[in-house]
Parts: sequence; structure tokens; C-alpha cells
Amino acid sequence: MNRDCYYEIRLYDPAECSAAGYPTFVAVTGLELTRPRAEIHTNEQLQQAIVRILTDQERQALFGGNPFLEYQRCCVRCGGALGLTTCQGCKRTYRDDQCEPSEGIELPLIVRQHLVQHGHSFEQ
Repeated sequence: MNRDCYYEIRLYDPAECSAAGYPTFVAVTGLELTRPRAEIHTNEQLQQAIVRILTDQERQALFGGNPFLEYQRCCVRCGGALGLTTCQGCKRTYRDDQCEPSEGIELPLIVRQHLVQHGHSFEQ
């Protein structure tokens, strides 16, 4: 798999914040895409480009266990994109943790379905 065609989504919980007020990290999902992530700018483009969800082992092997530094931040409660201080979906607020804000891309449908199949329930 070409690393340029990898897209990572990290899920955070803005309702459960750290002592410093930052949203709590919950999980990460890696996606294989049909085209480079640099070409993905909208929800529709991402939906159309998804080939599959990678297993944790595939995701870790791709980067040799090193963290991937370009990722989309989404809310584990509603699937909305996380801005600097507010979830764009459920509108929960939190302290700015100095991470890059999401590009406004929500949790893709295939990832929502995968999480629901594995026992997760969304509020919205």
C-alpha cells in the first residue's frame, strides 16, 4: 500500500476532557484510499476514495510503529469534525489543545458502521 493513500482518523471524546480541559483520545482508524490523501478535501471525496479499513496490525506495520502525524480528528459521540474548541456536530466545547483543527470532514459512513458493528453507539 502506498503511504500517500493512507488516511487516519482519530476519535476524541469532547465530553470527557483531561484535567487540562482537552478532549480525551479514544481510538484511531486507518483507511486505505484509491487516491492520495492530499487530494481529499470534502466528505464526499473521502467517501468515494475509501477502499477499506485497515487492521491495527496493518496500520502499525505501514509506519513501523511510529505515529502518523497527519490525521483527521472526529468526535466519538456524534462523528462530527473537531474544530479548535468545538465539535462541529454536537457542539460540545473544550479547551484548545494546540492540535490542528479538523478540515471539517466528518466520520465516514463506513467507519460509523464498523464502530456500530463492534458495539459503539453514537448519540446522534
